[in-house]
Amino acid sequence: MGSCAWEKTHPTPDLTPLALAAWELYQLSQTQWNVGMSGATGLRYEGVEACARLHGIEVNTRTFRLFRMLEAKRLSIWHEEREAARKAAERKK
Repeated sequence: MGSCAWEKTHPTPDLTPLALAAWELYQLSQTQWNVGMSGATGLRYEGVEACARLHGIEVNTRTFRLFRMLEAKRLSIWHEEREAARKAAERKK
């Protein structure tokens, strides 16, 4: 991946080739989030497929399963952050 401020303080971990493909695809797909009134709902898989094709990433069943785990974890983190913000706002009332 390219060099950025994040990578200078948080180097990319050593990953197996399969996990690396899923991670790279996940990073390349960050512009493909579906967002609704209550936040992100998931990634647009047709856009993810285009990212994979354009960047030469071979996606098989196992790679896609790892990719979806990354997506699910991100959605879970965002949900937890929204809940924490909601509870903090309620406490201020």
